[in-house]
Amino acid sequence: MYNFNQKHAIVTRYEYFKDRELDTSNHIGVLGYSYRPMYSISIKAEYQINSNSDLSKSIISFSVLF
Repeated sequence: MYNFNQKHAIVTRYEYFKDRELDTSNHIGVLGYSYRPMYSISIKAEYQINSNSDLSKSIISFSVLF
């Protein structure tokens, strides 16, 4: 995660897992952006790049801390 300032950040993540029962493995790369207009509110947009291209997707979320 790289914070430009208190409200804007870029997020990257890499995940790998292997399912021994199904004998499959999966690589997932995530590139995202996070905006916090207030400390307790977060708006996020990310794109997940999956090694199985059919599972790649865009996600937008809104979170509020109580």
